[in-house]
Amino acid sequence: MSDPILDRDASLALSTEVRSAARPVLRELVDYGLAVFERCGATAEGHDTPLGILFPFLHTLEMIDGAEVLLNSAAAVPATLMLRAAFEALLSMLWVAKEDSERRGAAYVVADVYRRIAMSERYDPSTQRGKQFEAAVQADDLGHAFKLANSPDSQRDRAELFAVVKQPHLAAAASEYERVRGLKDRVPPFYSLWDGPRDVEQLARRLGKSAYYEVLYRPWSGTAHAVDLARQLTHVGETPAVRRLRSGDGLTEGYSHAIAIALWAIEAALTKYRPDELRGFWTWYLNRVSPTYVRLTGGPNAPPISVP
Repeated sequence: MSDPILDRDASLALSTEVRSAARPVLRELVDYGLAVFERCGATAEGHDTPLGILFPFLHTLEMIDGAEVLLNSAAAVPATLMLRAAFEALLSMLWVAKEDSERRGAAYVVADVYRRIAMSERYDPSTQRGKQFEAAVQADDLGHAFKLANSPDSQRDRAELFAVVKQPHLAAAASEYERVRGLKDRVPPFYSLWDGPRDVEQLARRLGKSAYYEVLYRPWSGTAHAVDLARQLTHVGETPAVRRLRSGDGLTEGYSHAIAIALWAIEAALTKYRPDELRGFWTWYLNRVSPTYVRLTGGPNAPPISVP
């Protein structure tokens, strides 16, 4: 009888060593990051900068927490989807934190409000976007069986959202958002306003994270879009075979990348809002995280972490 494609118990048994070493460290790192989020949130100032930094930070930690659950089940490949989302959120917070933070924070908020307006219109059949969406649903093999629910307060809700982007501290970002959307005839990412990067690849380049994007984000995207056939195939001798699920491949790397992304995010939040805590953070890192992290990455081949 051939080996099963998925043997959960065997996968857990074979990965016990790496999981037992790395999981406690990653969980402690997430908990540390959440405590940093709360402290930064308690003292952060500005209209929109905290939203553009702290909530991508929280998203980063949430995705890493999800990756920890998957990695502890030896599901390294699905975990990369969480890490991909965490990396994108990290880039967003780094972009706002780097410079011109209040304006970039306003762009982050405005883009979110316009997304909520578009979503409200999509579910309102009285709008053009709603009519198009309803037609698409009715033409769908499965969707036509569903009745779309429209909130009677949708127009009022949209009026309140439009009032948000007209507030003085958001007006410039709203105007720029409309300008860019008109030029490109598509929904622009918030970081593209004021001649910013047009996509995630350019954003990573502008933030000095091109290597991470090229070496890891592209393969992770292949998994997200189901275009990584080569990963799913292997050989047993000369015979082609399907690679086992939860095989253990990539588990060590998954933990190391999750730790690296969390460290970058915590460092960025502290640098922006509580720089006096940085020395204590890196002391904690050296004592609590570094020994396991170095074992996972093989020391010199670790992703660049700027330890003072």
